Amino acid sequence: MRRKTSFGIGAPRWGVMLCLLAALATPAAPLMAQEAPAGDSAAATSQEPVLVVSIAGIDQVGGAVSYLAEAVGQPGTGGMFAAMAAGFTQGIDATRPLGITVQMIEGAPAPIAFVPAADISQFLKRIENQVGPAEKLEDGTYVIAAGANLLYIRQVGDWAYASQNREFLADVPDDPTTLLDGMADTYDLAVRLNVQAVPGPLRGMLVEQMKQGFNQAAARQAAEAQAMGQRTLEQLSQMISETERLQLGWSIDPASRRTFIDLEIVAVEGSELAEIYDGSQPVPSRFASVIRPDAALYYHAAASVSPKAVEQTRQSLDQTLQQVGEQLTKTGELSESQATEVEALIKRLAELGMDTVAEGKIDLGVLVTAGSETLTASGGALLADGNELAALLKDVAAKVEEEPGAPRFLFDQGEFNGVTMHTVEADVPESEEEARQVFGPVLQVKLGTADDAVYFAMGEDAEARMKALIVEAEEPDASDRPLGQAYFSLLPVLQFAQSVDQQEVIAAMIDAIARSGETDRVNLISNSISRGQRVRISIGEGILRAIGAGIQADQMKQQGGNF
Repeated sequence: MRRKTSFGIGAPRWGVMLCLLAALATPAAPLMAQEAPAGDSAAATSQEPVLVVSIAGIDQVGGAVSYLAEAVGQPGTGGMFAAMAAGFTQGIDATRPLGITVQMIEGAPAPIAFVPAADISQFLKRIENQVGPAEKLEDGTYVIAAGANLLYIRQVGDWAYASQNREFLADVPDDPTTLLDGMADTYDLAVRLNVQAVPGPLRGMLVEQMKQGFNQAAARQAAEAQAMGQRTLEQLSQMISETERLQLGWSIDPASRRTFIDLEIVAVEGSELAEIYDGSQPVPSRFASVIRPDAALYYHAAASVSPKAVEQTRQSLDQTLQQVGEQLTKTGELSESQATEVEALIKRLAELGMDTVAEGKIDLGVLVTAGSETLTASGGALLADGNELAALLKDVAAKVEEEPGAPRFLFDQGEFNGVTMHTVEADVPESEEEARQVFGPVLQVKLGTADDAVYFAMGEDAEARMKALIVEAEEPDASDRPLGQAYFSLLPVLQFAQSVDQQEVIAAMIDAIARSGETDRVNLISNSISRGQRVRISIGEGILRAIGAGIQADQMKQQGGNF
């Protein structure tokens, strides 16, 4: 039975790890020749793989493809895949997992594939017309032509292993599913990269290539941009050197009518990266009330921040501010005095944000509701000094009050539960017909500033909704809540869009969702694990059906057809 998990989000810089996958394909044997003793290939195959690819089984993947194809309105595609799979996999057990492992043997990547087959000769006979007959060697190993190369296949019990190097098959396990470490029980398709199994010289080569690319680009940039790029490069290098494992998994859960993607990153024990991850834990939140099932969208995060993360954030912010100052001067759209004033305001805002992070936690929430002809937004965030934000806004208001079309600020309109109330108004141009239909002739935003927080709301009953958020501030327990979570419901957004501007495509998508139950949701959940973080992105079936209906409606519209 498939094991269900509740994974979450969030490690930064996932793209760096993907670069390592590309690096594995780099001809690196001369550089790595001393990483493994020559002539010891059999012993090397018992080492931890650098890369493991898990496929739950041909039937499982075929079922997932058919499900997705039917959901997006293309059932024929799923049927075609099933027919092709059945025709080309005779002799392979379609109910058991298969996969690929990549180990570093004598300094070079050594991929080995394995498939469940009690007698692989049946499969080889089936593909004989495509690759030619298989030759059986004296030890029972088969060899076939794979393009310009030879592929060796060895039967071990009810499994078959394949490699381009015959020696690599000398010491394979009786049960290769032990290498998958349960991934096939949870995912239809999964990939695990054991970063520390990548030889140090190869990781160093990747970092060196990144440095060379940076140096070439930096030669054409200002000093401030170079400093920022250097800091980014240092962070990427840290990710490569201090990440232990990166895993990506995808699966279909027909019972809940959802497809999900899990990302997981784990840092090396004792590393700075591990300290940063372990320092991020859920904390009580003032803004957890934004987590509502009737929302069109919400985002919430409340977590502790480690001292090491604070330090890195400060360094990055300092470099960013240096570049901002340089760019303001270069635009030519502002006078020198104006650029100085804008830079000073940006620095004040950045320092306020940095002071907030330095307190060792983040806490924020945003809620958007939508429906026919209605759109509202509200939210708030922990702030080191809300009064400083109010003072900064007052300075901005004083500088722009004579500018044509500038927003109007109404400060200190009252107090509610220790929160000072303000209003910002802006005229919506008559030429913006749709915007006027949404916001009216005047866009109004309610603001609230407290000693340690800021609140906002816009749309119908804005002030009442902001006050409700203030009253519902305290959450006594955070033990069952993830670090962060985001939620999106497509139906209310489409209903709002249709009320503003009726479209046949949107109508078709709304109809598809209405027939899909409450599955028009996307969820993103971030959880802390030991020395790392997990993210799950879950997409409901209704989203897929809406996309399929929208595509079909658009095609019919272009062809001049009728619904």
